[in-house]
Formats: sequence, C-alpha cells, structure tokens
Amino acid sequence: MSDSDALRITFDHQILFRNKNIDFSSNEGNPILSSKDLYLMEVKSEDNFPFWLARKLSEYELYSQSFSKYGKAYQQYLLGGTTDDYILYHY
Repeated sequence: MSDSDALRITFDHQILFRNKNIDFSSNEGNPILSSKDLYLMEVKSEDNFPFWLARKLSEYELYSQSFSKYGKAYQQYLLGGTTDDYILYHY
C-alpha cells in the first residue's frame, strides 16, 4: 500500500452472483448478501486502525468478521444458487 492507501474503507451493496449470461450492465443474478438492506463494509489498514475509527466501530458494535464475496459466490454455485446467511448478522 502507498501512503495514500494507509486506510481504506469501502461499502458494497446488492452484490450479485451469476455464472451464465454475464453482462455487467445487467442487474440480474443471485444476491450474495441475505437482504437488499445489508451493506458490506470493508476496512483495510496498513497499520492498526486509528483510535477514532476503532472507538466508533465499537460504539456501534461493529466487529470484524471473515467474509469472502468470491467464496460466497462459489458456495452458491455449488449449492445451485441458494443463499446462506449464517455469516452475516443484521444489528
């Protein structure tokens, strides 16, 4: 990471999986997240999180969880396109 990438926070919403009729302009596919109201927040840091961020995440009871978008898509592919919401929790 460069200095400008020392802390990066991204949000993903309505992540879709499809293994046929691939078209990036299409909104069709199987959702990776169990609800359209859920967002996936990814926080990456070259070092420890800044204190202000750790405090705010703790205040809102947002804790680190392992999640792989590619892993979830592959799992859905193996299961025939079904969703699995055992990893995500809605607070």
